[in-house]
Amino acid sequence: MASDDNIIQFPEFFRLPPDAQKRMRSVIRWYKLDEGHTPIRVKTARGHLEALAKRHTAIDETGVDPWNVGRTTIGEVTVSTAFLGLDHNRLGRGTPILFQTMIFGADGDSLHQNRCSTWEQAEAMHAEAVAKMRSLKVVK
Repeated sequence: MASDDNIIQFPEFFRLPPDAQKRMRSVIRWYKLDEGHTPIRVKTARGHLEALAKRHTAIDETGVDPWNVGRTTIGEVTVSTAFLGLDHNRLGRGTPILFQTMIFGADGDSLHQNRCSTWEQAEAMHAEAVAKMRSLKVVK
């Protein structure tokens, strides 16, 4: 049997009281995509994890990320638009914010970010970001 010197001692984790846990769950709103790219609310963390597992299985089997709306490289800049799986409308009032477009420079730094609610809006947002990047004149 190993000595106690080989046992890693982890600190006790902070636990929220049950009422705070319930409030926290009501603040986090998870979503998944159906086959037609329609976001569907997932009520539990388990449901969200199952949606993530299904996403990664699809990536492994097909090489295509079903949450990826678009990815376009223009020179040294990349425009990426994806479903987030988590509502970024922090106040929870109004339409959930579930998609994000980001523009990354050659060094990987984020140059721009925009978010929206639906797959169709995300496609339009991606196309607009790509058009803006293509219209820029590079000055050296």
